[in-house]
Amino acid sequence: MTRTARPRLRRAHLTRRCLQMALGLLWLADGALQLQPVMLSTRFARQIISPAGAGQQAFVAVPVHWAARLIAAHPVA
Repeated sequence: MTRTARPRLRRAHLTRRCLQMALGLLWLADGALQLQPVMLSTRFARQIISPAGAGQQAFVAVPVHWAARLIAAHPVA
C-alpha cells in the first residue's frame, strides 16, 4: 500500500511586530474615519454629543453638555 501525502498545515506565527502593525493599521483607519465632514460641524455637537448627556446624573451630564457647547462653538479646533 502506498501512503498518500497529507498537506502540512502552516501554523500562524503571531509575533509582537505583527500585532504592532495590525494595531497601527486600526489606528490609521480610526484617524481616517475621524476626518469625516460631519465631525467638523456644529451639528455633530448638537445631535450626537449633547444627547449623550441627556438623562445622565449631574456629574456626567454637566461635563458632556459643557463639551458639546465648546465643540459647537469651535468645531474644527
